[in-house]
Amino acid sequence: MKAFPLPTVISCGTYFSGISADNPEIRMVESFEIEYFTSNGAEFYLDDKMYRTRKGHILIAKPGQKRINYLPFSTIFLKVKATDILAQKLMSTPDYFFPAHAEDIESKIKDIILIKQSLQNEILFYGKLLTVIDRIIKDSQMNYIHTDPHDEIIKKAKKYIKKNFDKPIRLKDIASVTHLSQTYFHKVFTAECMITPNDYLNECRINEAKKLLGFTTMTIGEISDRCGFCSQPYFNKIFKNSVGCSPSEYRKSITDKYL
Repeated sequence: MKAFPLPTVISCGTYFSGISADNPEIRMVESFEIEYFTSNGAEFYLDDKMYRTRKGHILIAKPGQKRINYLPFSTIFLKVKATDILAQKLMSTPDYFFPAHAEDIESKIKDIILIKQSLQNEILFYGKLLTVIDRIIKDSQMNYIHTDPHDEIIKKAKKYIKKNFDKPIRLKDIASVTHLSQTYFHKVFTAECMITPNDYLNECRINEAKKLLGFTTMTIGEISDRCGFCSQPYFNKIFKNSVGCSPSEYRKSITDKYL
């Protein structure tokens, strides 16, 4: 009987970042990256397809895929190299899904991380590793459908913000699109997206301001108005808090890089 090929563990651990980033790098996946997201977070891309980071969901990125992750998000992860039948099984799994046994999988991955870090028995480590990979593969084949009642709320809110960020919109305007009270909408949006509606609105405005600063000759005042800020001083303040420099300094840095 042919021996079962054990996977090679490249790394395992936990990751969390609460800091947003506008321009993450595109990277090529080199091994199987198995991740269990431990909180809701930002969008991410895998081979140009966009997904939304959701607590309890599993990502299995395959070698050769292109990956882009926006912050914030938190995850526990296993990066492994696999061959033969195990590689075939992992390649056949969906890239992103909600497992039927989410809590069990989360617990097992955490056990694996602790065992690896404490350099405990190798047999115990691989026993748990193969068990959790087997559970993940089986769950991926169950077509278990998980829907979140807040998905449509967040989708409507973000669509409204992206369409109207150049106007002086307020929380009540965004909440009205979702037919929720301001208080409850604020709670839902913040919990799901890990950012307040106002901060998300400002992110959209700042991202547009960056484009205008880098690719137009509009004045700072004109850009402030175009992006929906109530005044240029307020625009300067929000921009510097978000980017780390003033709008004029940002524009100069873009020009200097080109020269």
